[in-house]
Amino acid sequence: MKYLSLIIGLFFLIVTIIIGQLFDSIQELTTIVSCAVILLSTLLCFVSSIERQDVAFKISLPFFIVPIGVVEYVLSFFVKDALKNNGWFIAIIALATIQLCILIVVRMVSGASNERK
Repeated sequence: MKYLSLIIGLFFLIVTIIIGQLFDSIQELTTIVSCAVILLSTLLCFVSSIERQDVAFKISLPFFIVPIGVVEYVLSFFVKDALKNNGWFIAIIALATIQLCILIVVRMVSGASNERK
């Protein structure tokens, strides 16, 4: 079950690369950003499943990571060709930072609760 997130992420990554290559209207930067979003969300889901933490966190973390990853993926299609002055790209980075912060806070809270036991 732990590796299911990696397999699903790899599938979506391959589909995104194929779609990015088939359609000329999709810019290269859009494909790169959307692939990076898929990789980050996949890795965060995998890390949350293999870390030692409370069962409640293991079950609930994908319900935070995956929807934010979907929003990032949709936002990646609005990224302009240049990274300079690109509000959509900044929004994606902000959401990725929120995902990382959630994972860090859960690890700290879970570690504190494990020490009390």
